[in-house]
Amino acid sequence: MKYLRKVEYASVAGVEIWDEAWTKVGVRLEGIEKTIITGVVRKWIKATSEGQNPRILEGGCGAGRYLVYFGRLGYDIIGVDNSANAVTVAKNFDANLKVARASVLDLPFHSESFDYYLSLGVVEHAIDGPEQGLKEAYRVLKRDGLLFVSVPYMNSLRILYERLGILRSKLSIRQRKPEGDFYQYYFTKKEMTSILVSLGFEVLKDYPLNQELGLLRAIPFVRKKRASDYLVRRLAKAIKLFLPWFSTHMVLLVCRKVNLSVSSP
Repeated sequence: MKYLRKVEYASVAGVEIWDEAWTKVGVRLEGIEKTIITGVVRKWIKATSEGQNPRILEGGCGAGRYLVYFGRLGYDIIGVDNSANAVTVAKNFDANLKVARASVLDLPFHSESFDYYLSLGVVEHAIDGPEQGLKEAYRVLKRDGLLFVSVPYMNSLRILYERLGILRSKLSIRQRKPEGDFYQYYFTKKEMTSILVSLGFEVLKDYPLNQELGLLRAIPFVRKKRASDYLVRRLAKAIKLFLPWFSTHMVLLVCRKVNLSVSSP
């Protein structure tokens, strides 16, 4: 599948941007137990693990905040990331973390090795599209294993702004470099569901993530004003009660590996 629109560019991209980011950010655990992602993952694992200790892989784990969190809950979780700095930060935080440097496009694991796979804000950064990363997720998951994948969401505001040309500097209708290098793609639920189904997954549930950030990115001028940021966050909380998908920044999809006839890469 070719992606001819909804492309975001950045002045610096690739592994370099993540090496710098993870060095600055480090392992952030504040409030992690209250996030939608951790709640969703724990709920689905509890409902499907049948009382056993499942094996979990996080592809693109960054500095390892979810490795630390789920590891402390007693889960057998392993992480890989293509950034050497991210792996170093994770190991410096906890030398016992199971984390290694590897690409999600070519995972160093046997097929059907994991019960669950976490891919949180990762596959959208592959310039050739998310398919190869998702194929690898499919390969390493056991039969009926679950994939939790989140990607940037083409919400109603972004679609409107794109049609009006307001986001032309950031979201391009042409796959070329208007400014800087390729950074990531945005997807509608329909587009992402179509990709996942074509690769042998069944989409079980979708969840909106971070309506506040979606609004802040849709109204760039407020990001420099704390008072405006506060008002936007309050507005986002009100909007998500009635229109949860209107400004959501990302979508989290829970998927089951079902079609065993799909060939491994």
